[in-house]
Amino acid sequence: MEPGETDAAYLAAFVDGEGSMGVYYMGDSHRDSRNGNRYYCPRLSLSNSELAALDYMQFVWGGSMTSGGNHGGWGTLIHRLQWQSQSDLAYILPRIIPYLHNKLAQGKLLLRWVQSRQDRPSHKAGYTDEEIDIAQQISELSSNKGRRRQDRAFSS
Repeated sequence: MEPGETDAAYLAAFVDGEGSMGVYYMGDSHRDSRNGNRYYCPRLSLSNSELAALDYMQFVWGGSMTSGGNHGGWGTLIHRLQWQSQSDLAYILPRIIPYLHNKLAQGKLLLRWVQSRQDRPSHKAGYTDEEIDIAQQISELSSNKGRRRQDRAFSS
């Protein structure tokens, strides 16, 4: 099934409200990431207790689903749909960015990171200073401090 504009807008709204995105590092965090001892993993994920909504998005966009844990100790089962493949993200992000609001800056940065890795998809190729900087920018925007700064910029 080829996703339409409505599907893209629906996914973007879900990402804005229930999603997270970033470039997460894996491996030994005490080593210099430029020498390949640590590697980065791009990720877009949605978490929700409503399985039907995530099932639909998985049908349209693919991705991997996991279930487990509970929300706030209320005993509600939480489901997570996520995309970590650079090719999946290179396909999804340009389609949802026009509809993002709260996470527009993160979406644009994540797409830049994915595009910069297209010729070097393996973590063994190492990372540029720009790629590491993008990962840090996304992390800051995802923090409460970054969100407040982004909110002030929007309201000015």
